[in-house]
Amino acid sequence: MAETRARKARAAAMTPAQRAASAIRKGECDADLADVLNALMERVSTGEVALRWRLDLDDLHVTEEDLTLGEADMLERLLGCTWGEVNPLKSAEHAAALIRVCLVSRTGITTEEASDLTKGYPVKRVVDAITQYAETDPPKA
Repeated sequence: MAETRARKARAAAMTPAQRAASAIRKGECDADLADVLNALMERVSTGEVALRWRLDLDDLHVTEEDLTLGEADMLERLLGCTWGEVNPLKSAEHAAALIRVCLVSRTGITTEEASDLTKGYPVKRVVDAITQYAETDPPKA
């Protein structure tokens, strides 16, 4: 009985978005997933919402918004793309470059030390350290 009340209290405290995400995770919206994905893609494609990445690996905490101009410039040189195209969620090369560049600039270790350290991280650990979040008021181009 107490467990049921606690479950109901948690459910009542959820925002509509949290309830929707919970229903999706439980498979309750499987028949409507295309509609859900299309709605999400529309919000992102119109620029009303921007999906950003965050890296939290050991003592290294980096978000897309707090990259310095020097870090962004170095990433562009290493990866051959613009800093806005850097996506450590989709590319091991991007994740490794981001970690190396930020280790050097934020901790003061050498490029060689950063490279050796980065090579030793298990993929699962890095994947678990990178998350995505929505910025609801992104700058307009």
